[in-house]
Amino acid sequence: MFPITFKKTFSLIALTLAVSFLSGTFLFSQESSDEESENSPHSFSLTTDFTYHTKADPILSKAPRFAPITGIYDGIELRETATYKYNIPVPFGDNFLVSGNYLNLCGDFSLTPVNFDLKAYAEFSPVAFLVFSLGAKSGTGWNLMGMDGMSKYNNKNGKYDALDPFGCWFYEFNFQSLFQFDAAAIFPGDWNHVVFLALYDIRYTGLSAVDNGTPWAWQITYELANGWNYYSCALIGYQMPLKLKMVGLQAEFFGRYSSDSYDKMYKDFKGDYTFIALNPLAVIEFTKKDSLTILLNFTTRRGYNDKMEKKDGYEVTGLNLKYYADEWFFQRIAFRYCHKF
Repeated sequence: MFPITFKKTFSLIALTLAVSFLSGTFLFSQESSDEESENSPHSFSLTTDFTYHTKADPILSKAPRFAPITGIYDGIELRETATYKYNIPVPFGDNFLVSGNYLNLCGDFSLTPVNFDLKAYAEFSPVAFLVFSLGAKSGTGWNLMGMDGMSKYNNKNGKYDALDPFGCWFYEFNFQSLFQFDAAAIFPGDWNHVVFLALYDIRYTGLSAVDNGTPWAWQITYELANGWNYYSCALIGYQMPLKLKMVGLQAEFFGRYSSDSYDKMYKDFKGDYTFIALNPLAVIEFTKKDSLTILLNFTTRRGYNDKMEKKDGYEVTGLNLKYYADEWFFQRIAFRYCHKF
């Protein structure tokens, strides 16, 4: 049996944002809602995220580079999310740009092998091509079979110490804006759906039992810290009236606004590093209620010129090394299956 492991810093946290807006109605030029959901403001969905990681050993260099695949397996991730939405129509007129305006009141419950979290949020669309979202999330984690669900970095030995489940809480507050456009809104036709989406998400995240400036791990994602961070992405795709609903290319950016989120002893680590990812993707719509998103994830990570190794009982990690340049690598293939009830 394969162990569930994860060693990088670009995790399901980012993946969930990356594909969450792909599994629903795509753009304002389509039908405002499916016939089966028109009679009820309530909707419920169940989403399964699964990722498979390949191994790409770091290359020691001071220059930008691409690290090739060096192993066929480096861990998997699994996440189950239940989502409830209550839809309130708020049309501002009969014009197609404002007739479908809405306010959604939403709740998510997510579970992985090493944590769970609850999120409450509201989505508001004041015009067909804009959606704003405001939310809050909280959860707790545990260590399982060597996997750090929630832990605190110990600078004395370079290791992560487990935190007590329910004695420490992960929390997040976020504001998100989404812009969407479909060429078929100007040039109608089933085969004219060239789509563009751009998303920007501002977040404050933290662990309640960890002091500001001290690194921590959450959901097997290391080198995190309390503070403000951001996630943004842009997608261009072609949408078709087929089972293969869409193919596209997505660019992602994820990082912290300031390196001050980390103590000064980690200044060479570059705490405000921006992760960049390029993701070819496809969306398959089996029925109006079932869809599968497949995504190939090529991303960057901090590039160093020194090894991460154990020295005299001390675990040398990226926090102890000097950042030099981006290192690109193929990280994973991701699958998201969504079923709407």
